[in-house]
Amino acid sequence: RKKMIRWVGIGSAITFLLIAAFSLFLLGVGLVGAFEISRRVSGDIARAAGSADLIARGRRPDVGWSPISEVERLSGALARSAHLHDARQRERDEQVAQADAAKREAEKARREAEKARVAAEEADSAKDDFLAMLSHELRNPLAPGLTALELMRLRGESTSQRERDVIERQVKHLVRLVEDLFDVS
Repeated sequence: RKKMIRWVGIGSAITFLLIAAFSLFLLGVGLVGAFEISRRVSGDIARAAGSADLIARGRRPDVGWSPISEVERLSGALARSAHLHDARQRERDEQVAQADAAKREAEKARREAEKARVAAEEADSAKDDFLAMLSHELRNPLAPGLTALELMRLRGESTSQRERDVIERQVKHLVRLVEDLFDVS
């Protein structure tokens, strides 16, 4: 009986040691597994953070596959964000190009309008010079005709009085027209 109790005590101690050793082994495997999983999760999260940083700098992110569904969803969101960022950047570039083109067109139109204004001022000045010269040149031949009619009236020749009145009326009308022309110029 004592032998048996001794064997039972030794068996219990061995069983306890075996269970404790197996538990320590499982704990070690669990720790190694947990360390490996945390390393992978940390690596995936670090890669996602690096991808976000690349997007912030305007570069293409390096999103890879991850067995962790949350990290995979985050990577997908980062890829969509990068695509959206690229699309917005292209839109901005197009808008800037359109604004630059509109600015160049507006400047071109302003220069053309300035040239047209200068040409119109020159044409207006040339018109005024022409009208002034024309009114002067038309007034010169009318003055001797009026003087001759006045002399005829002063001499009192009555034979052609009616014709002289018509000529005088027409010449005075021409003089008024020329003076109006001169005033306009």
